Amino acid sequence: SYDGDSRIGFIQVGLLGFWGEWHTYTDGLGNTEYWIPDSLKSDVISWFNVAFNDTPLQVRVPHPSAVDAGFGLHDDSFSFSTLDGEYNGGEIVPWFFWPSVEAQNYASFWQSQVMGGEIYPPLQPSIFADSYPANTSFHQDFTACANNTHATYMLNNAAFNSQYQGADLEYALYAHNHMGYEFQLTHVEVAESVVEQYVDITVEVLQTGIAPFYYPLSLTMSCSLEADTDNIMTEYKPGLEAILPGHTETFTFLNVPATESCLNEIEFALFSSQVYSNNPVKFAQGNNGAFVTVNQIPMPPTTSSSSSPTVSPIDSSSSSPTVSPTDSSSATCENTSLRFKITKSNGKKIMRGCAWVANKPYNRCTFDGVSSACPSSCDTCDVCEDSSLRFKITKSNGRKIMRDCLWVSNIPDNRCTFDGVAEACRDTCEVC
Repeated sequence: SYDGDSRIGFIQVGLLGFWGEWHTYTDGLGNTEYWIPDSLKSDVISWFNVAFNDTPLQVRVPHPSAVDAGFGLHDDSFSFSTLDGEYNGGEIVPWFFWPSVEAQNYASFWQSQVMGGEIYPPLQPSIFADSYPANTSFHQDFTACANNTHATYMLNNAAFNSQYQGADLEYALYAHNHMGYEFQLTHVEVAESVVEQYVDITVEVLQTGIAPFYYPLSLTMSCSLEADTDNIMTEYKPGLEAILPGHTETFTFLNVPATESCLNEIEFALFSSQVYSNNPVKFAQGNNGAFVTVNQIPMPPTTSSSSSPTVSPIDSSSSSPTVSPTDSSSATCENTSLRFKITKSNGKKIMRGCAWVANKPYNRCTFDGVSSACPSSCDTCDVCEDSSLRFKITKSNGRKIMRDCLWVSNIPDNRCTFDGVAEACRDTCEVC
């Protein structure tokens, strides 16, 4: 009777073992680890699978029956025994969560089924602190774990006990926002409709998160049919839940009234019947994410050609994106692959790269020159400038040298072709 209940986001299939975690060490030595019959595990999976057709289900381990049924997964020791190898001090541990998933050839499950879990409780107070020994034995980096597993949510009791302050709190908030989906409206195009006095409006939606949205999700478009009235037209386009991270989908709203009152201000929003109306699914931009407003869309030409305005990517502090007549699809916004030298607040100079910045962008993007070298991680794609940093370049003869964008600007036609240089010197190399 609870299947599809909007009060329930996901169900972790428990029942077996201490705390319902599907494993139990009753003698402290691991000798009774397998006291739960495998057939019983398969039966429990089957019972839940029959009972729930709409509400997503998760299990603690990639049991073959759960894999066959297409269940999601959850890791209740997140960042403790999630990733091995380089994230675990170099130690390979096959029983860790993600190695177990890969052993079952189930590493792509997140594309259709949810991944979640709980930060390992003893790690919760310190996991977002600078002193946390990330990527050492049984201390994996949270962001790396989230990125590799494509986590949508994570239980963390310490977050509700006021244990985080200052930079720790900032990182915790970043980690919270980093998980799951993230949608941006990136392009709006208007063209004449086949129906006289109407237009067709095509929009592009980019998914910049690390996981999909796991329930039916629609893009809505609303505009006023008459000026200064509450006569509003709203149209729905389903299918946003199918957009995977890094992908863009196009949606076309047909036969929109070609009136000034409608095209002067159009609002786009996200809608899912699964969520409460006072807590909507949000964009990663616009009016607190609740909707994105596009103002003064130009009327299309009277010929068969189309007008192609572009909505520039914006941050969440902006509520009214404007329509630009310039197509920015040729602009490049990528992190440089080069390692660069930065000066920390204590005066210490260190060599780092954008992968290091991406782990804690809220803090590391503030170092001089970093946001220009790593615009994708630092969300500064709309700023076209060279980085002030010195970076390590590998010349065609294999020689490694430390240089900066001023050096590049002397012979840009040649030096912009070195790997990673154009991304670090975007203004000089004319890639923005």
